[in-house]
Amino acid sequence: MAPPAPPGGNSQRIDPAQIPRPPHDPHSEVVQYDSRSQQGSAVHPPAATSSFVAKDLGSCSPRYMRSTMSTIPNSGDLLSSSGMPLTIIVQPLAMPHPEEEPLQVVDNGDIGPVRCGRCKAYMNPFMRFLDHTRFQCNFCTHVTECPREYMCNLGGDGRRRDWMERPELCRGSVEYNAPKEYMVRPPMSPALFFCIDVSTAAIASGATTSACEAIVRTLDSVPQPHRTLVGLCTFDSTIHFYAVRPGASQPHMLVVPDVDEPYSPLPSGLVVPLEANREAIDSVLKQIPEMFASNRHGAPVGT
Repeated sequence: MAPPAPPGGNSQRIDPAQIPRPPHDPHSEVVQYDSRSQQGSAVHPPAATSSFVAKDLGSCSPRYMRSTMSTIPNSGDLLSSSGMPLTIIVQPLAMPHPEEEPLQVVDNGDIGPVRCGRCKAYMNPFMRFLDHTRFQCNFCTHVTECPREYMCNLGGDGRRRDWMERPELCRGSVEYNAPKEYMVRPPMSPALFFCIDVSTAAIASGATTSACEAIVRTLDSVPQPHRTLVGLCTFDSTIHFYAVRPGASQPHMLVVPDVDEPYSPLPSGLVVPLEANREAIDSVLKQIPEMFASNRHGAPVGT
């Protein structure tokens, strides 16, 4: 028997113990899921709590896109009367199952991705080709002419003869290799800026030393170290930036006392190429716990 509600309390309050929860068994059997049936029709996705291996047959894996409703109402009025939310959960960078095929890359060379001339939708398995030169968008029904390099004859079933050879025509998820026209500027070098807590509590607990050691291990696995830029700063009641210079025995520290509106103490030079300055960066990280070992500046910035 449930205890009586406290006086003046809300008797309609939901008891969390009564909220239904879908069962989840981490040791349950892995489900093999085909995103479309052999006849090409849609298939209900596996439960979100289940472990599954998806096979992309024209619709993307629910690992990348999943709707809160597997059966969509055909009108707004029906959706409103159902009282159920319609939401699409999009995770383009979701990690695939180890047994799943990797996403295929589409590279159309200089012509770039083929897209609808009106709504700019990308070519997909549901675009309808009217002939070998034109296709109709499945989103806005606009008819667009194909680039000459993308033209192909149609078979008796109305499909392009090369539809199984082009991932964008037979897969629900693909990666595109976009040409230079899709970039507003040349690719920028990736930059990593590490902020390390050197307050009294962090030093005493060993968090500062652990953070410095973790950063060193992280830098070992950074891809393209010749392009990657790295910067360091520490903070307690003030902010300390470090101008890393190769061969210097001691790091050049620059202190910013204004923590409410912090600023860069130098116009440039606070981030340096990782590969050319790796030894200097490692030296600074090794010295930071020693430099602040007797720190008495109390609480860190923001507390």
